Amino acid sequence: MPAKRLEGARPPRFYVSTPLSSSTQSSFALDGDEARHAYVLRLKAGDQLELCDGLGWTQHCEISACDKTGASVYTLAQPVYHAWQGPAWVVAVGCTTLKGSRCEWLVEKSTELGAHGLIPFTTERSQGLSKNKFKTGKNSDDVEEFQMGRLQRVAVAATKQSLRTHGLHLHPVTALPLVSQLKAFKEAAGPRGLSLGLVAVAGAPPLHEVLEQFRTENAACLSSSQQTPPHMSASLQGMQDGREGHVLGGAVREILTSSRTASDGPGAPARMLFIGPEGDFTPAELEMLLQAGVRPVGLGALRLRTETAAVALLSAVLMGAPL
Repeated sequence: MPAKRLEGARPPRFYVSTPLSSSTQSSFALDGDEARHAYVLRLKAGDQLELCDGLGWTQHCEISACDKTGASVYTLAQPVYHAWQGPAWVVAVGCTTLKGSRCEWLVEKSTELGAHGLIPFTTERSQGLSKNKFKTGKNSDDVEEFQMGRLQRVAVAATKQSLRTHGLHLHPVTALPLVSQLKAFKEAAGPRGLSLGLVAVAGAPPLHEVLEQFRTENAACLSSSQQTPPHMSASLQGMQDGREGHVLGGAVREILTSSRTASDGPGAPARMLFIGPEGDFTPAELEMLLQAGVRPVGLGALRLRTETAAVALLSAVLMGAPL
C-alpha cells in the first residue's frame, strides 16, 4: 500500500526540460525517468506534484493520468520564480580520471550541498590515461570529445532530492592551462567586493586563516570609495566581448560576467574552488593558478582523494560565515 500523505506535506517534485518561465502550457507529459519516478511513488489521478525546470522556476500541478509508460499532469497555478540565494560557488576539479561511481558521487554531493556549477578539467597528469570514462573519441580536428549525459542525469536527480530550484551548471570538460591567460581573481573587484578563488594545496595555510585574510581585504574594498582602476575595467571588458581572457574554455569568463549575477544581482563577485586530479597539479600548473590570483589553502594533514577534497572544501566555505 502507498504511504499515507500527511496533510500539508510538500508534494513530490519532478523535472521538466521545458523552461517554465516562458511556457503557456496548461498540461505536461512526464516520460522516461520522471514517469518511472511517478509510477514508483504510486501516484494516481488527483495527486498533486511540483514541476521544476532547474532554472529557478516551479509550478504546482495535479496528476490526470499515470501508469508505467508515462504520466500526464495539468497546471493548478502560474509558475513561481525562486532567486538564487547566497554566493554562487563553482567547483573546478580534475575529476575526468576518477573510476567507478566516484565522479557521480562528486556531482551528486556538489549539487546537494549547493554548488552553483562544476567544471571538470584536464591537466598534464590526466592526459593520455586509459579508462577515462569521459572520453568518447576524437572529432574531425583530432580533439578529445567527452560525454556528460550520465553526470547531467545525476545532477538532475540530486536537484530534485535536495529541493533546490536552480540546477547545477555542469560545464563541458576543458583544459586547465588556459587559466594562465587571465588574472581574474587578482584584479576582479567591483561594487560588491572582491572575487575569490581557492586551490587546495598540501602544506598551505589552513582555510580559516585564508578566509579571515580575505574578509579583511574584502571589507577594505567595500569601504573604499575609489572607482574601478582603468586597467581592470579593460580586463573585464575583454572577458565580456571575448577579445581576451578565455579561461577554462570560456567557463571562468562566463562565471565572472553572466552567471555571477545569479547570486543576488549584477556585480556579485565570483567564487571558485580548484581541486587537482589524482597526482595533483604540476608545479607549473599550480604557479599558473597562483599568478591568476587564486589563493592556496590547506585541508589538513591527511591526504584526500580528489572527490573528497572537493566536497570537504565546498562544505567548509558554504557552511561557514558568509563571505
